[in-house]
Amino acid sequence: MTTRRLVIVLTFVAIFAMASRVSIDPDTWWHLRAGQWIVQHGAILREDVFSYTRAGAAWHYPGWLAEVLLFGLFELGSFGALNLYTAALVTLAFFFVFLSLRGDHFLVAFVLILAAVASGVYWSARPQLLSFALTGAFLWILLEYHDNSLNRLWILPPLTALWVNLHGGFAVGFILLGLFFLAEAWEVITTPRERRAVRSRKLAWLAGITVACVIAVGLNPFGYEMLFYPFKTVSMKVLQDFIQEWQSPNFHLKEAQPFLWLIFLTLAALGFSGIQMRADEFLLVVTFGYMGFLAGRNVALFSLVAPAVIVRHGQALLEKRFPQWGKRGPLQWSPGLVNWALLVLALTAAAAKFYYSAQPAVNQSEVAVQAPVGAVRYLSTRPGLGRVFNSYNWGGYLIWALPSYPVFVDGRTDLYGDSFLTDYLSVTDAAPGWQKILDRWGVTMMLVEPNQPIVPVAEGMGWTTLYQDSTSILLRRPS
Repeated sequence: MTTRRLVIVLTFVAIFAMASRVSIDPDTWWHLRAGQWIVQHGAILREDVFSYTRAGAAWHYPGWLAEVLLFGLFELGSFGALNLYTAALVTLAFFFVFLSLRGDHFLVAFVLILAAVASGVYWSARPQLLSFALTGAFLWILLEYHDNSLNRLWILPPLTALWVNLHGGFAVGFILLGLFFLAEAWEVITTPRERRAVRSRKLAWLAGITVACVIAVGLNPFGYEMLFYPFKTVSMKVLQDFIQEWQSPNFHLKEAQPFLWLIFLTLAALGFSGIQMRADEFLLVVTFGYMGFLAGRNVALFSLVAPAVIVRHGQALLEKRFPQWGKRGPLQWSPGLVNWALLVLALTAAAAKFYYSAQPAVNQSEVAVQAPVGAVRYLSTRPGLGRVFNSYNWGGYLIWALPSYPVFVDGRTDLYGDSFLTDYLSVTDAAPGWQKILDRWGVTMMLVEPNQPIVPVAEGMGWTTLYQDSTSILLRRPS
């Protein structure tokens, strides 16, 4: 095995190992329950059947196919299968990125590892990881078309049709199409007249493929209504005010800082390479950098677009400053046997990491930290106690683990809307009028975190404790 091949393989082994972790997320649970419902009923969910506050309301979610996949994996291999789903999709996304990179193997490896670290906050067993991988695929196809005139654009409409049935992030595909269309348009404007015909044809191809992708969006159970789904989601004010992944990154947290490192490395590569920034590079860095600063969940998308820019300019810098780089690099003397030994050692370590993350006890321990496991156990033996006002973060787990009690709220923000979620926050904050909100919905119990402001206020008004542990408290309304 050559050193170059070893370095690249070790890079992807490292990315897989990093992503091999407990991947269950508060929203994973309602995706699993929705997938289970679809499988059991042999039909697409078109209205809410999990809450009492939105029961019967239209719910048209584009990720139905991903939910079926997640449920199937969970039935097949429990938590371990979900963790494998996460690690495999993360690795696949960066493999697509790798295919578009042209540079020294050590430079490529370093940039990919840094980008993977920066995107780590995004990794969980949810449909959004399918969007992550498909973003990598779109980016690779569009970069190859723009840089090398390698035309695989015909793949994009079928991918769009698949994407719109997997996750609402299909809008990212249109963002990429729009940016590369602008970049090609700029090339047409700035290219000498005698060479414009080629660029014009490339621009026409992009325009035609974009139209085909728009048409492909309609190939889902809800039709062209899905074209407006992403706008409906991002226009919700409560997302930015309350949901952490939709807020700007908090750079005081260590997990958010690799995003800064990636930003600074991108700027350094652009500034010191000595070659001109291309239009597509400018548009990608500015657009996805802006999106990353607006919402933490978009940091992962920047982690996919930055490597191509960093490697292209970093390679130019290496060749300018170190002309002999790559001709006689480190480890070139290593015999193939040593390289194989290193690979076996890395694969063994990665397998051990995945095996540990797949253990039921490890996953259940993490779930017990995230979810009100004890309170659910208490309520499961006492059906019919009435309606429960629950913490937003626990709604998904309650949908999965306590189906006999429909939830007040869960992570399906597109179903509940701004006004309802504002009412939810009024209750948890014990804001004026919180009792009227509970009266409106006939709430008889509250299941919330013990440190919520509403807890001492409710207790002072006669609410009694039915169950309490370090994670949750279950209060019952006075008769």
